Amino acid sequence: MDLNPIPLGTVPAGPLVFTIQAVPFLTFEGKIAVSVEPTITLTQIATAGLQWHRESDFTNLSDYSFATNVQFDETVQVEASAELGAGLKPSFKLYGVVGPFLEARAYGGVALSVAPFPECPVSFKTFAGGDLRVGGEITVFTNYLRFTSNPVFYEVTLSDKTLACEEDETPPTIPTGLSASAESSTVINLDWQSSTDNVSVSAYEVWRRDSNFGRPQLVAQVPGTRYFDKGLQSENEYCYYIRATDIAGNRSAIPSNLSCATTLKAEDNELPSIPNGVTGVAASTATIDLTWEASSDNEGVSGYIVLDYTTGEEDGYIVGETEALTVAIKDLNPDTEYCHAVFAVDRRGNLSDASETVCTRTKPKAEAEWTALIGCQAREFLLEEKLEIEEDRNSRVEFAGQGNDYNGTALSYIFTGIYDQSSSILSADINWSFEGNSETRLDRFAANLSTGDSGIVLMDQVRRTGCDAQIQFVRDSNAASVKTQVGTDPVSSNNSSLGLLSEF
Repeated sequence: MDLNPIPLGTVPAGPLVFTIQAVPFLTFEGKIAVSVEPTITLTQIATAGLQWHRESDFTNLSDYSFATNVQFDETVQVEASAELGAGLKPSFKLYGVVGPFLEARAYGGVALSVAPFPECPVSFKTFAGGDLRVGGEITVFTNYLRFTSNPVFYEVTLSDKTLACEEDETPPTIPTGLSASAESSTVINLDWQSSTDNVSVSAYEVWRRDSNFGRPQLVAQVPGTRYFDKGLQSENEYCYYIRATDIAGNRSAIPSNLSCATTLKAEDNELPSIPNGVTGVAASTATIDLTWEASSDNEGVSGYIVLDYTTGEEDGYIVGETEALTVAIKDLNPDTEYCHAVFAVDRRGNLSDASETVCTRTKPKAEAEWTALIGCQAREFLLEEKLEIEEDRNSRVEFAGQGNDYNGTALSYIFTGIYDQSSSILSADINWSFEGNSETRLDRFAANLSTGDSGIVLMDQVRRTGCDAQIQFVRDSNAASVKTQVGTDPVSSNNSSLGLLSEF
């Protein structure tokens, strides 16, 4: 990702004026794929940069993104690369009418790749490259035209080496000190000491043999040295042994002795009563409040569990756990129906049957409590967005939208922010894209929402492509009174080309 250009100065030569800019950039990209059948691939892309300008001082140009996806393979792949480079952009103007430019960049970097299984090759590569493009701009009276060619890329490999890893055939040592103890009528607790390995122990296999089956069964594979074996039968003996595995797939030998324990006698098999009177109320566009009547149990109810049944009971998942008779379910979508059921839990861990499923629709987006107004400084607000902000906790604030610039150009934007409950500060970025233009814009700001009206907040342009922008957050009906708020416009009101996209 490129950093903002740094002006180096101008050089007059008769009717020509040459402008020279430096374009620094620094990128790092890493990818780790770990085989877990299926494989979960984690990808991180980071950009680091710091730019200084005599007017705006230092600007942080760092960025980071994280993504995941699922693959099905049996490999482990670790890749990383880094690039560092710079460029020059000389241009000239003829009597302020024509401004062609020639932009060239060069970079160099390194790339490392490690694939431990099955051959474990390690490759190290250095490379260099760059790109070249030309363009220009013409300003005639009030009309502005600009053209830029597609860049021509080139890259060469300076060195490329591949190494092989030694094959690991040494198994870990046998785990020792295994102890088994009954925690309840259905749970046995296992503890053991760590094994050692010439490279590294990756996991431990838990093997169990009960009184009904003479042959041991593999019941779990865990990274640590403790395991709770659950769902067992009461008053039944279970015997265990542990095997260690390393990252090459070697397994320790089977120990000669097993550790055994007998589950306790079941004292309470009575389920709590089903929660009745479940009611759902839409508290906002993003929150539903559920309430219900108390359940009863022979030894006492310890709490309640709320499951989301929106897509069916077979896909239900927990969205709330509480000891009270109410729960607020947050981070929902506007104008969407959600279905829930409530279960009671007693002190022994017995779970009641599900309550009646209750479906509730969140409020429509138009009824959101907050309004965000966005536009150029000293001009009428251009965009309006309704949103919810969870002010009782630290929370994420995200939305996306589309609209038109002051001159009618179609645009889209993505808003991502974090609300800090202790300070009532919302810190956020707005990423912009414009129809027919490959350049993007990034604005950054922090707004104080403690009074219900942030006032006009000026945004910092991290990537500058137009006017200086402003934003204002207003709670409820106050939005209408500030929607047309505007200061003294230093630009003629009929100059519709001056907007979020225009350069000047």
